[in-house]
Amino acid sequence: MTETPEAEIAELERRIRSALDRIGAAVEALPAGGAAGVAAGEEVEALREQLADAEALNRRLTERLEGIGARHQTLVTRLEKRIEALAADRDVLAEEVESLRAERDALAEDLRRLEQERRSEIEEMNRILGELEPLVKEVGNA
Repeated sequence: MTETPEAEIAELERRIRSALDRIGAAVEALPAGGAAGVAAGEEVEALREQLADAEALNRRLTERLEGIGARHQTLVTRLEKRIEALAADRDVLAEEVESLRAERDALAEDLRRLEQERRSEIEEMNRILGELEPLVKEVGNA
């Protein structure tokens, strides 16, 4: 599993602090002069090189982290805008659904009313046919 950039940076910062601690300890332990001073001077130079390397690495990591942060912020901003747009779309659709439900309910009520009218008309026609049937039989017999 690869480490996240933040985890890599944290590890490198830990290593830099450790190197700086070693440099500080070596400087404190430097002897006062002589042959040991020459060796110590070489060690100090090596430690200075390590410090310069550590500082360069720290600068690169800081720049990298800033780049990651900027990309992250750009992504967050884009996602927030997309969420706002989707929320607006959802609100429009919710209003449309509510309107369609009201229309459906009105149509269902119209259908119930028309069905009731049809039943009433059928009952009226059956009553009229019932009254006409004896007259038709009379005319047929005459």
